[in-house]
Amino acid sequence: MEQSTSHSFGMRLRELAPIQEAVTSYASRAAEKLRKQESLCRQVRVNTMH
Repeated sequence: MEQSTSHSFGMRLRELAPIQEAVTSYASRAAEKLRKQESLCRQVRVNTMH
């Protein structure tokens, strides 16, 4: 089973902090979904486009 959570900023970000905050938030949300499903995760992938 694959779990997916995505986010788009709508503009190019030049600072790292907002990206780090977003990744942290979305990873936390994905972990909550996995716990509710009583599932495990072997891999986390973060993709960025530039």
